[in-house]
Amino acid sequence: MTQEELLALIDQAATEGWTELDLSGKGLTELPGAIGRLTQLETLTLGKVEKWEWVDNKPIPTLVTNGLTTLPGELAALENLKTLNLSGNPLTVVPESVFELQQLNALNLTSISLLEIPESIAQLTNLIRLELSGNQISGRCWMRV
Repeated sequence: MTQEELLALIDQAATEGWTELDLSGKGLTELPGAIGRLTQLETLTLGKVEKWEWVDNKPIPTLVTNGLTTLPGELAALENLKTLNLSGNPLTVVPESVFELQQLNALNLTSISLLEIPESIAQLTNLIRLELSGNQISGRCWMRV
């Protein structure tokens, strides 16, 4: 998907008041700041697990993803976002804009090359589902109940 096509889709979603937007598998390497216009969004999918397979007694995800290495700060404007799926994007770190999404209750970070769980995740006080499968997380892991 070209940037022009993506901007046209974002315009359409804003005009029509979409609450869900699935951009997985669109070949994106950059998400434009215009995404911040979609304040009505409740679900944003930038990558997802299509299915899981067992290989050598390990679960391996088949991903439908993009090549996003960062996310724009304007993502924080998505004040109604409840579900964010970043699966398979080579982020290595969770961008700070994600921790400003106060309504977020589901965050999927499957296979994003994450090396550690950021302490800032504690800012997501409504988070009830966090998926971290397929990452190389080392050190202490914790979970807030």
